[in-house]
Amino acid sequence: MKIRRFNEAGMLQFRQVIADRRQAAKAKRAVDPIPAELLQSDEYTTETRFLLPDAPAAFKTKLDICNAVFKMIPQGDFEAMREDAPLWSWLAGWYFDEITMGRKKLKEERAYVAMVDFEGSYRHLILGPCFVATTAKDDPERVRILLYDDPTTMNEVMVQLGSYYDYLMNPVVQGVVRELYWDPSRARTKRGSGGKLPGSPRRLMDYLHQLELNYDLRSISVERLLSFLPEEFDKYKSPF
Repeated sequence: MKIRRFNEAGMLQFRQVIADRRQAAKAKRAVDPIPAELLQSDEYTTETRFLLPDAPAAFKTKLDICNAVFKMIPQGDFEAMREDAPLWSWLAGWYFDEITMGRKKLKEERAYVAMVDFEGSYRHLILGPCFVATTAKDDPERVRILLYDDPTTMNEVMVQLGSYYDYLMNPVVQGVVRELYWDPSRARTKRGSGGKLPGSPRRLMDYLHQLELNYDLRSISVERLLSFLPEEFDKYKSPF
């Protein structure tokens, strides 16, 4: 079966379907699946040239989403397709159960109804992880810290870094974030790397704002940028 994309009527209907399911979740009622006729009918969708896999999906992490999507839509085609909101919205509908923990954990509308602006796209549960992955095609490990958790969760590092387009796209900042907050022994963020405490990702963003007044954060090395950080970050420079 080929991947499809919503037409205008399909987008309107999908938005309403998502609103209905979110309302049911808030009221603690059973959440219905996305109707098959919405996803497969010519009334609401059109075919693309990309094929869905035959095997069922199992998305334990955002990285699993990326791996699955890039088998369907090669990274070489991603940039051309990135602003195709009806396609990404359709994929969110098709994989709705897989990205909502079996319809048990629903998020805001933009997690499913794709938007082409940066703020909207990185919050989308299918498009967002794929966009992040393409920022580190030369070294995927650099952004593993942003993709290791389950599809419904956005860790504090991603919340803070994802709020700033220039930082999220910057390989030096990505490298610093990995060095500071990734614990390879546990394959997750280091303990205590959330909140507003000294050395936290939130504090790092504040300090980067100060540094970029005098430095081009793309032209220095990860090691040099780490050396600029004040003592409050020292506790994160050694693995826990």
